[in-house]
Amino acid sequence: MTTATDTRLEYLRGQIRAESISYGELAELQGLAEHIDPSDVELLQWAGVPEFPPQNRYEWSAYVWVYASSEDEARAAVTGWQEAASKGDVTVSLDESPPIIEEDEAA
Repeated sequence: MTTATDTRLEYLRGQIRAESISYGELAELQGLAEHIDPSDVELLQWAGVPEFPPQNRYEWSAYVWVYASSEDEARAAVTGWQEAASKGDVTVSLDESPPIIEEDEAA
């Protein structure tokens, strides 16, 4: 039995194949993603469903200490870190015992 959702998905498939799908129809297709057959690669791709679920993704936040000889050097390090993070090219190294800065050294 064909449902209204199935009929709409087939209409959207036709729009894709005719290369005349609109942004609104793409948004609609994304909203119908849970109704797409898991083996229907064509509609799943157009709906933006990833082929494989992301693995080893962790959400976390941390403070990062930057040790630099000048404020400009520290700013450059932070800018580089931000650029790498925006591309997903970040490697994290953890120190078990970071150096301790004495108050008179920090001044």
